[in-house]
Amino acid sequence: MPRGDYMARWPTSFFDLHTNHTRAKVYSGIPRVRPLPKVSGPLPLGVKALLDRCAAYDLQHAEMQDFVAFEFLYARLFGAAVRPFLPAAYMAAASSARLPLTTQRAAMGGIAMHEQIADTFDPEEPSFFPEWDGD
Repeated sequence: MPRGDYMARWPTSFFDLHTNHTRAKVYSGIPRVRPLPKVSGPLPLGVKALLDRCAAYDLQHAEMQDFVAFEFLYARLFGAAVRPFLPAAYMAAASSARLPLTTQRAAMGGIAMHEQIADTFDPEEPSFFPEWDGD
């Protein structure tokens, strides 16, 4: 079933439209790396750079409230194989000097220690992709 044109359906203002176009540019490389095959070593540099850029964008624009939301979105954007790399990407983005100190503290508090050091991750691809209901 087609997911629809989010650029046409979701913006409720000019600001929303601009934000969606900017996000589309930041996320534009994702289709080239998805589906990410299972990675046994470090992420390929291009994928790591893209993941870091997307994470930095989302945290700088207060799009993520905590790591749970971050993992939910990024497992769907990049696929399940990226899950082992998400805590590091989240922590790198959360500790960015570009974030105000209060935002850094909130983001750092949004990831539990067990999420930072987990040694097992769910290998299953996400199966739930919510639709925006228009609140």
